[in-house]
Amino acid sequence: MRIEAVLSLGGNFPETPELFRKLPALLAEEGIDLCAISSILRSAPLDCPEGTPDFFNAAAVVQTALEPEALLDALQRIERKCGRPAEHGVHESRTLDLDILLYGKRRFVSERLTIPHPRALERDFVMRPLTELGERYVRQLRHLSAKTPS
Repeated sequence: MRIEAVLSLGGNFPETPELFRKLPALLAEEGIDLCAISSILRSAPLDCPEGTPDFFNAAAVVQTALEPEALLDALQRIERKCGRPAEHGVHESRTLDLDILLYGKRRFVSERLTIPHPRALERDFVMRPLTELGERYVRQLRHLSAKTPS
């Protein structure tokens, strides 16, 4: 069964917008279909060292048959393929950062992954592109984020 998932896209290298444009092919290699992508937002770095370049951000709706952690694995392979080291600091610059915001209407919590993304509602660079994709995704994120983790 295929599930609709919503991703947050980010990066702050000059090639990041081009990587966003290549995303349909990169996702397809992993068996993930890109259904919609927002426009690219440029935002100031948050909680990063002084002098960190601005970030490029967007949001995307995808269809996948992958379970949440398998989807995470696929997204991390794409990040590495695009030049992001497997080991990296939270506040380091990156070519590409792919986060799972929503996975159908499910909550998911494991040692590696929490869905919905725990800080999504606090981040304008996440919420603005998400709103562009559709208010229903914002409502779904708020609804699922309000529930107590199981």
